[in-house]
Amino acid sequence: IKIYYNDTGHKLTSYTDANRILERIRMEFDQGTFVRGNYLAAELGKFMGRALLPRWLAGKEDLSPTHKRETARMVEKYFLPYFGEKDVRKLNTLHVDDFAAWLDDHRAAAGIDPLSLKSKKNIITMLGNFSRYLYRMEVLAKLPQLPRISPPDPEITWVTKDTQKQILARIHESHQAIIRFMMYHPVRPGEARALKVKDIDRGARVVHICRAFSLKEIRPRKNGKDYLRIILLDGKVVGGQAIGSYADSIGLFISAMWRQDDINDLRNNWARVAEPNSPHPWTYRKIGMLIGLSDE
Repeated sequence: IKIYYNDTGHKLTSYTDANRILERIRMEFDQGTFVRGNYLAAELGKFMGRALLPRWLAGKEDLSPTHKRETARMVEKYFLPYFGEKDVRKLNTLHVDDFAAWLDDHRAAAGIDPLSLKSKKNIITMLGNFSRYLYRMEVLAKLPQLPRISPPDPEITWVTKDTQKQILARIHESHQAIIRFMMYHPVRPGEARALKVKDIDRGARVVHICRAFSLKEIRPRKNGKDYLRIILLDGKVVGGQAIGSYADSIGLFISAMWRQDDINDLRNNWARVAEPNSPHPWTYRKIGMLIGLSDE
């Protein structure tokens, strides 16, 4: 075969370059690792970052829409500018360290504040994911080591319980049930919106979180793992003595779901839910039956 390029896609310009490539090819023949396509310009393009990064991104169908959009943004903003014209078959630990340093230099040159450690860690973690994809596709023979980045724990300013209750009191009655549920149960808003009647185990007094509502669609949770939440009332496990009225318990939320099947229909069909401040005794028994408690 006639070879005009080295294994990085650059054209041979001197006898020294040609002799160096010849020696490398002889060594690859001896080791049984010679691949003709490694020295053909048309083949080399398939291993450039500009070719493999979009292919990697296109295969990430399991990501939530928000996560996929953020990944695409990082690929466009950081990965393609640095790795786009590089042969990713040669990706190693040194390249990863250089990339981590480039992230700060790149932003400094543009007059932009440096990345937070959390953002930098997310980008390097994403590079590790891309590396594992290359390794799985047998493009990389060995995985590079990633630098250890340990961002400090964020400082969280908690909203007090009394303040939460004051906020809840100012929310329209038709929205209070789902807000109250999220106050006492650590779930994401999208997970609460995707709940259905079948997710509530009234006997065990637990809620099964197994999907999320995102971009106007109900989808599986992004990590594919379900979990359970114990039904609480004002921070305590719901028991027979804890049930008061619809307005004071999670029973309103469960009752509304029981009748509507899908929480997304709750607002439009609120008139079909019993009056939360009803003084009639049947409301107390109804809550008990809905969440699997005795009539007491």
